[in-house]
Amino acid sequence: MIFQQNLKKFLKEAKINTYAKGGEGKERILHNHGKMFEYGKGQLYYRDIYFGSNFKDKYFRYVNRVDGSVRKFFGEEKIFYKNKLVYALNYQGGLIDE
Repeated sequence: MIFQQNLKKFLKEAKINTYAKGGEGKERILHNHGKMFEYGKGQLYYRDIYFGSNFKDKYFRYVNRVDGSVRKFFGEEKIFYKNKLVYALNYQGGLIDE
C-alpha cells in the first residue's frame, strides 16, 4: 500500500498548497464562472474545479454536502428554484486498490 500512502500524502500537500494556502480569491476563474486550483509534484497532478459549496440568489439555491475521507467519500448536490427542488445528484468515490 505504498502508493496509497504516497497518494494520501500528496493530496494533503495539494490541499495545503491550493485552497488552504490561498483561500477564496486566490483561485483561477474559468470562463464558465467555475473556480480552479491546481497543484503538481512529480508525476502527480491535482485539480479542483468547483462552483462553490453553497450559493443563493433571488431565485436559485445550490447546496453541496460531502462526507468521508480520501479512502471513501460520498456527497449530494441539490439545486432549488424558488424553493422547489429541480435537480439532485448523489456521488461517491475513493481510492481503488491496485
